[in-house]
Amino acid sequence: MARIRLGLYDSAISDCHESLKLSGGNLKAYFILSQCQLAIKDFDGALQSALQAHRLCVETNDKSLGPVTNQVLRCKKERWEDMEKRRIREGQELENEVIAIMERERDEMLATCDNDLDKNQVIEEWNHKIDVLRATFEKSRAASEKKREVPDWAIDEITFGIMVDPVVVSDSQLTREILN
Repeated sequence: MARIRLGLYDSAISDCHESLKLSGGNLKAYFILSQCQLAIKDFDGALQSALQAHRLCVETNDKSLGPVTNQVLRCKKERWEDMEKRRIREGQELENEVIAIMERERDEMLATCDNDLDKNQVIEEWNHKIDVLRATFEKSRAASEKKREVPDWAIDEITFGIMVDPVVVSDSQLTREILN
């Protein structure tokens, strides 16, 4: 835990791996490993470790099912957000190329300017052009290319939190939370 607090994630990961070599069914090691992998942005590994911790937690009927489940959901959400960032970044290649060309032209014009007043006018003019270009690209993007927010209920499978979430009975009254 101290290494996690200090941000020494690589050494904490190696500690978790050593612990798992000694005893393969160590719930806490998988949980901490998942936290460390998430911190270094290894989303797939973090999700796999969190799912393993969840499986062990369910098998042993451990009382820490709630935090482990939250870690699984957090891993899934951050993994989704990373995939979204990558998808959007790949879709913006043309926009970035055109903006880079415009910035080069702006810099060339700045090199020919003699005084500060001309330089300020050129900078202002080109920044406005770049802003208009960005706005045009943003308007032209289809709805499917815009950032998609995924609600928490869509990240989790329906059967994942069975008997942990509140249960609605047939007469629509909310019953108390049922634990495993």
